[in-house]
Amino acid sequence: MPAHPEGGAGIAHERLLVVRPVRRLTMCRGPLPRAASAPRGVPRSRGRRDAVATPMPDAPRPLLSFAIPTYQHGHALPQALESILTSPRAAEVEIVISNNASTDDTAEVIERFTSRYANVRGLNQASTVTFDENLARAMDACTGRYIWTMSSDDVLTEDALSHVLDVLGGLERDTILLGNWWIADGDLRPTHLRRAVHARS
Repeated sequence: MPAHPEGGAGIAHERLLVVRPVRRLTMCRGPLPRAASAPRGVPRSRGRRDAVATPMPDAPRPLLSFAIPTYQHGHALPQALESILTSPRAAEVEIVISNNASTDDTAEVIERFTSRYANVRGLNQASTVTFDENLARAMDACTGRYIWTMSSDDVLTEDALSHVLDVLGGLERDTILLGNWWIADGDLRPTHLRRAVHARS
């Protein structure tokens, strides 16, 4: 049965940052982002190709990894990735995308980002698996101390990543649930705001 691109997550990790996937949700502390500027991640040397979901052996362990399962979201994935990579602190995180055997241009989108940024890595499943399995494979490939599970049609506001990294740097928690989330329509216009902050050892 084909996996649906949306769903929940509850998979254990050494440190797990959980943001519940909600369709068209944005984690933020302010207004929705404007059009993305040039991404700031970790640019690759010209001509270098990305090793699929293989961490660079000499790279320090990141504090935070993004695990992004995706299915048929080639149209939405670039905006999701750019919302991370335009953050001033994008170079401090790792992004792992797991493509659930999409038949659209998702694989090409992933290749475009992994060939440009050393901190973006991709997995391409040979056949469609369940949402939970696809998410688990993305999380298994993460090397960060914490994992932020993010849907491939979610968008971060410009200060969200810096805020989360500041929070994580001062905590010793096993699980953190935090917001705020702008619930937005298909054009990413905010409709209402949800607030939630919880931390648990």
